[in-house]
Amino acid sequence: MGEDNLNVHRDLLARTVSLRSQHRANRPPPFNIFTVLRKPSDEVDLHSRFLAALLDHVDPESRERENLQDFLTDVVGVEGFDPEGVSIERESGHIDLLIAGAGAAVIVENKIYAGDQWQQLKRYYERLTKDGGRYAKDQVSLCYLTLYGDSPEDHSIGEYREHLHLASYASDIPNWLLRCQRRAYDNPPLRESIGQYRHTVLGLTGNDHQGVYMDALRNLCSQPDYLLAARDIHNAMVASLTQLVSDLWAMVHDRVHAHTGLEIDPDYLDKSEDRAIKWTIENTGGQHETHVYYLIGDDCWLWLGGRTLQYGVWCHRTNPQYKAIKDALSDVGPAHYTYAWTPWYAVPDNPNINIRSPNDEALQLLSSDPARVLLAERIAHDLCEIWDVLQAEGLIAAA
Repeated sequence: MGEDNLNVHRDLLARTVSLRSQHRANRPPPFNIFTVLRKPSDEVDLHSRFLAALLDHVDPESRERENLQDFLTDVVGVEGFDPEGVSIERESGHIDLLIAGAGAAVIVENKIYAGDQWQQLKRYYERLTKDGGRYAKDQVSLCYLTLYGDSPEDHSIGEYREHLHLASYASDIPNWLLRCQRRAYDNPPLRESIGQYRHTVLGLTGNDHQGVYMDALRNLCSQPDYLLAARDIHNAMVASLTQLVSDLWAMVHDRVHAHTGLEIDPDYLDKSEDRAIKWTIENTGGQHETHVYYLIGDDCWLWLGGRTLQYGVWCHRTNPQYKAIKDALSDVGPAHYTYAWTPWYAVPDNPNINIRSPNDEALQLLSSDPARVLLAERIAHDLCEIWDVLQAEGLIAAA
């Protein structure tokens, strides 16, 4: 690359940093009641609760339920759903949100970081349609709401994929919230609440730099020389993030290996390599999504990785040891979860790290050597504690 090209890259970076600094100086972080009271990733008590309130809102003058109708048609993609007499039910039979009408229903499964439980959507669907359920099969739709519009596992949806609608917090929900906010123009408390919640959602998906700042940055990058430089800088950013995640994997491995003597499972070594990390960052990973596996028994591994950083024990519920492992680890480590493929897994908090679309906090952590070391130590500590407990319970196969 010639010196002239390097100067263009330096100039673009300098002007981008200047724009960002101006944006941050002019827009200090606003007060947000949602992030004060709840974690931004709280599916049940933050997202499901507030979404239910908006869906249940009735305009005091027109008596219309425009938020609900808008959600059904533009977010879920269901046509001809009569909103008259519809009830919005939370945690009805463990269903996150149930939009229940006289002749149709929509099951909304709300996923931030949790995985699918075994036959989860299938069970919900059949609860409404089988054995005296309220609806016929063609009257029930499934809305799978995730950060980025991911599809549910085959074991979760079963044979009902034709009734499935995908929705995302990254694109569908912010646009819907903006329309809800505009409809609340004469209700300042509601309008402000929707605005704060929308900002929470944008931050959760790494999309909270909008408006004047993004317009200025887009105009800057649209210039011919700068557009080419922006492409190169994007590629360099992906390479840098790949290296930072690779370093994190290596630091965790060093600590786990020192404590347990475990090596990365050679059958899955490719998933821990830089190319798998890069594919995950660029959303081209698919089955090659980055993970690190340590074999500890028959079809059972210590594990970390994924587009949203998680770690724990990888072991399907059909494995005879699944329940014993789940019971043995019930009081181990930080707040943790279970689903069909893992009897124990955790998501690092403060911040949650999504390497596919990292927010500001995640990028600051990954790019800080001390913070990255602390994160590696925290994950390795929990994995080693799991190893110690399972070994004491005789649930780990001999090396």
